Amino acid sequence: MRVLLVDDDRMLRRYLGALLRRWGATVVSAACAGEAAQRLRLQSFDLLLTDLHMGDHDAFWLLQEAPVPEHTRIVIMTGYAPVDVERRLRHYGVTAVLTKPFSPEELMDVLESSPSRGLAALVPLPAA
Repeated sequence: MRVLLVDDDRMLRRYLGALLRRWGATVVSAACAGEAAQRLRLQSFDLLLTDLHMGDHDAFWLLQEAPVPEHTRIVIMTGYAPVDVERRLRHYGVTAVLTKPFSPEELMDVLESSPSRGLAALVPLPAA
């Protein structure tokens, strides 16, 4: 599983990157939405795990600007996402929202392996 991990918090990127690698993922990290957009233009990923709010842009900008293939699962990490924001995220193909802080177990619930892709049946967003 190839993961693009995007967060402006360097310590969180390091921690999540190490955790995902320990679980067998190949992880590419980006510190901001602009860097993530460049990586998405050059490489293919099975999972985009991104913060909602970053220093340069937010996840909405990233999802509008970067070519995210349909096969790429999108999971948003955020400290707070009201229901209207979650509905907007669904429009962009976001499959799950993880509220920070989250535990490794909560992340694993989202990423648990599936035979076809090595990805989990992702936790759905609340009903619209």
